[in-house]
Amino acid sequence: MKLLSNFIMLGILWLTVNFLGDEGRGEIAIFNANLALVILLNGFIGSSVIVYLTPRTNFYQLLIPAYIWCGISSLLSPFLLNEIFGFISKQYTIDTSTLGLQNTQYYYLLVLCSFIGSIFEFHYMVLIAKSKINQANSLNLIRTVLILVMLIFFFYFLEASQDVSGYFVAITFSYIIGGIISIVMVIRLEDRISEMKDIWKSTKEIVKLGFVDQASNVLQFLNRRLPLYTLYLTFGKGDTGVLNVALTLTESFLFLTQSISTIQYSRISNNKDLNSNRHITLRLFRLSIVALGLVMIVMSLLPTQIYIWAFKQDFEGLRSLIVLLALGTISYGGSTIFNHYYSGIGKFQQNVYSNSIALVFTIFIGCGYLIPKYGMWGAAMSISLSYLILVTYFILVFCFNKKQSYIDLIPKKSDFEQFWLLFKSKVSIHF
Repeated sequence: MKLLSNFIMLGILWLTVNFLGDEGRGEIAIFNANLALVILLNGFIGSSVIVYLTPRTNFYQLLIPAYIWCGISSLLSPFLLNEIFGFISKQYTIDTSTLGLQNTQYYYLLVLCSFIGSIFEFHYMVLIAKSKINQANSLNLIRTVLILVMLIFFFYFLEASQDVSGYFVAITFSYIIGGIISIVMVIRLEDRISEMKDIWKSTKEIVKLGFVDQASNVLQFLNRRLPLYTLYLTFGKGDTGVLNVALTLTESFLFLTQSISTIQYSRISNNKDLNSNRHITLRLFRLSIVALGLVMIVMSLLPTQIYIWAFKQDFEGLRSLIVLLALGTISYGGSTIFNHYYSGIGKFQQNVYSNSIALVFTIFIGCGYLIPKYGMWGAAMSISLSYLILVTYFILVFCFNKKQSYIDLIPKKSDFEQFWLLFKSKVSIHF
């Protein structure tokens, strides 16, 4: 199901590129980045810690404080971002008005989408915690299908090409419908709101753990998207649009890792056997490296003309960017396995440490040197090197604390065989 969702996302990418061009895609990239950032801020009470706590309590005790904070944060976070960008504008004489937050219509669109999107994410986490993996994946599928259908309607039937507002309407509609469906799915689960006990204790727990966990997610987001903001403010929409397409293409294959890490997170959150959890993590790390490594090799070897044929002449630099992003994509996939391992056993602080170290590099080397000097190629290098630092930290900590041999992380013949079986016949992963 995730494979289908990603194919649909690639269809959305193709439509927006061919109808809106590199500048339109750049504007979409910044809106999506702003939206993702606000949703992350909304998740400081909630987020993926819901997966860890749901097996241990009635999930309504987690959702109610998460809803309340989400409502407050959805109103305040866009305002906070606007103030931060305004401060940056004054300090560094950079025009941040193009980021759109000063536009009233854009501002309230961000408030609405972030609120509904956060509710959607909370419900998604509950379904994962309840091992309702197919239902959770179906939510994302429904949302992406709705965006695709709406865009086809706007571009082909209303002939609203060159108009980015069509994308904004499509994503808003998909969030509203997806949010309603997610509510129905959660209500059907066995927990009952009337059976809640000591909600204040659960609130304190979700605040304590959720803050640390979401801090790592915000830091991770900054590592992934701060170079995009810097490129946008330095070189404009066009280069940002090209880099965003390269990122979208490479990140679309992260579903290979995300699918297995979702199973991993659900399994580890419900399993207290530390040796078993470590064994699961090692196997999935190797499988992730094999899967993403093979895909990145294929993408890097595709001729430039194929990318130009698919995405027009403006995107002739795509192949070079994909080559630069390949190692980073593999590294990010591997780090996701460790991230879910530490979240699953409740050690969220390791995710904060790893992303903090990577962010220092992103700010001072990536945004301070590579991007101003090399433009979108510098941004791609910055992202890749940041991911490499991230996975290196996890490997060192995991092997040192668990007295694990580094050799155990190197893919074996059996890992390639398991990947082929999964690809060929869709067999289940056996731990």
